[in-house]
Amino acid sequence: MNDYTDQLQRLERRIDAVMTARDICGPDSWGENYWNNVLAYLLRQLNNYTSKPGITCSKETIKNLN
Repeated sequence: MNDYTDQLQRLERRIDAVMTARDICGPDSWGENYWNNVLAYLLRQLNNYTSKPGITCSKETIKNLN
């Protein structure tokens, strides 16, 4: 794999882990708020990364961004 694929997969794994952590927290808890902010940050990173020329992404990534 190349560096682009590695970076993309790393971001996707982090997003999955954050979503799992967020789901463990109770509704309207500080934990859910924290993980929502982390998720927003990672999704912005993923969006910026996939906007680069020559980067292709999976259907799952496109689903996460929409």
